[in-house]
Amino acid sequence: MYFFELFLFVGVVNAGHLSLEPMNEGKIFGGQDAKDGDAPWQVAIQKPLNRTFLCGGSILNKHWVVTSASCIGNTSAAFLKVRYNTLKLGGGFTLFVTKVIKHENYSEYPRDYDIALVRTLGIIFPGRKNSNPIKLPEKDETKTNGTQITISGWGTYTNGSEEYSQNLKLGKLTISDQTKCKQIYSNEITDRMFCAKDDKSKVYSGKGDDGGPASKDKTLIGILITQYHKCNEYDIFTNVYQFVSWIKKHIN
Repeated sequence: MYFFELFLFVGVVNAGHLSLEPMNEGKIFGGQDAKDGDAPWQVAIQKPLNRTFLCGGSILNKHWVVTSASCIGNTSAAFLKVRYNTLKLGGGFTLFVTKVIKHENYSEYPRDYDIALVRTLGIIFPGRKNSNPIKLPEKDETKTNGTQITISGWGTYTNGSEEYSQNLKLGKLTISDQTKCKQIYSNEITDRMFCAKDDKSKVYSGKGDDGGPASKDKTLIGILITQYHKCNEYDIFTNVYQFVSWIKKHIN
């Protein structure tokens, strides 16, 4: 996720150097790098053969990760791996996957019931700086306008780009008026989703952030659905509270 602000020039931080160059749209592409312990539940879901990065996910316990069903698509467990305990996209540890459970009611359009569980072959060891499970919600935080959530991921910063961030990024969004969001997105928003945005339109998700967490107080509030993002508008999330029973049924 990345921050945008209108200026005459755009400053791009790369390899520790700041370069200035004129841009017609005048946007600053940057972001807040995560520090150790900021989002220890964050994982990257990849394909093992060519190390293709697919999306994000969140650690639930020593064997289970939760992500979006749209991230997994039709990829079988044998062609997936989970990378964890890292702020770098290519760092940390990797585990092969033995099982994928997509919600039985998942639909590609709209992205309803967009949630999936991934079981790892090896153990996800907790207690490291960047490896700890996230809690499931005990109440529905999405019903309160103004609730602030943190999103994280290695997603791209420009539409159509395949260049993912090598550093885990963080951004803050606010859960806001769901009625207005539903008007913008027509009939695409269901009761199992919620909308959030940055009021200053500087923060939004990118390709590859989908499946990743929206958290509050070390609790998983939402799972990002990137498909619905429109520049300077709302990001859309699966409301995890609606699926707590479904999650527990499978991982316990």
